[in-house]
Amino acid sequence: MPTFESLLPEVEHRLCVRHLYANIKSRYSGGSVIRDLVLQAAKATYVNGWKQKMHELKNKSKEAHDHLMKFPPQCWTKSHFSEYPKSDMIMNNICDSFNGRLLEARELPIISLLEWIRTYIMKRFQENRKKAEKFRSHGSVCPNPRWRLDKEVSQSRKWVARQAGEFEFEVSCYSHKFSIDLATKSCTCRWWDLTGIPCRHAVSSIYAKRKDPHDYVHPYLKIDAYVECYSPVVKPINGQEMWEVINKEEMDPPSYHKDQEDLQN
Repeated sequence: MPTFESLLPEVEHRLCVRHLYANIKSRYSGGSVIRDLVLQAAKATYVNGWKQKMHELKNKSKEAHDHLMKFPPQCWTKSHFSEYPKSDMIMNNICDSFNGRLLEARELPIISLLEWIRTYIMKRFQENRKKAEKFRSHGSVCPNPRWRLDKEVSQSRKWVARQAGEFEFEVSCYSHKFSIDLATKSCTCRWWDLTGIPCRHAVSSIYAKRKDPHDYVHPYLKIDAYVECYSPVVKPINGQEMWEVINKEEMDPPSYHKDQEDLQN
């Protein structure tokens, strides 16, 4: 973490909650109750919800609570995440996915490994450009955000929206109540602010205005942004037989040094 702070001070750094819980389990023992409370605290989108789950966790396991409190909450719980990235990811599945894809190339020499990665990215960009053409036939929103929005639309039926102003609404369900501002695309539950996808409270308000929730999805999550993201072309290159020959001293491989384990064996 100090490395990220010194080299990438403007980049938001997050920790994988799955690994945080694994550390808790190995040190203090876990169980489904502790696991669920850790996940619920990480998934809480507003501060009071996070405090409530952390209080419940402290009553169940003070060690687990104190372990999590060692880490800045903005690194692992949605309630403290920045609203700028429009991503509420709390696990590093995307890194694990890429690492799994690299398994077949990991043992290659460094130049061959980099060439494998270049070729993979070149093909992946082209494949994703083709996918974008299919996505457009289903609307302006990318598939995964559209799937998440559909779930919120389904849940919005439980909420009652009361209009307070041209764009302001108060939305309630039993004892729960949130305020919505359609002009700033914000809800006090912060789910919409974090993800860029209208939450169930916002959807209820949007329908009260006779509008389409898809129009309120953040531009980052739309097909046009997807197309722009993959628009750069990773240029093809020639093979080694086409490389220019230069009159430079050949580079020797690094010297081999036996480590302590080899010496002991």
